[in-house]
Amino acid sequence: MSVPDLSHSMQLVVDAEPGLTVVHVSGELTARTGPRLLRLLDDVVTRLGLRQTDRPRRLLVELSGVRLFQLDGVSVLRVARERCGAAGIEFGLSGVRDRRGVLPLRVEELLDELEPGGTSLAAH
Repeated sequence: MSVPDLSHSMQLVVDAEPGLTVVHVSGELTARTGPRLLRLLDDVVTRLGLRQTDRPRRLLVELSGVRLFQLDGVSVLRVARERCGAAGIEFGLSGVRDRRGVLPLRVEELLDELEPGGTSLAAH
């Protein structure tokens, strides 16, 4: 009997309410798992882009459940932010502010680039 390799695992859950979609990420955000997250975020952006609504369209990526951050995995969030901007969707991050100082420096720098001063969507 083989045991599945969960060392590179990631769990994704999407919660949607009018005007805000939250993608909860847990596990590992690495070069191996990042493309899976990007595919999901692309799908969410496409769906939000198709909705006809007067409400703001916002996407929040909630990262408090991520136990391992690697630069190649986190870099997919930059791509997602750019795609959100092109679609007129507000992008935000949450769940990483209390980890400042313990994440790898390059990961922190990228997160700061994506959300200078924290997220405007955290208080959803």
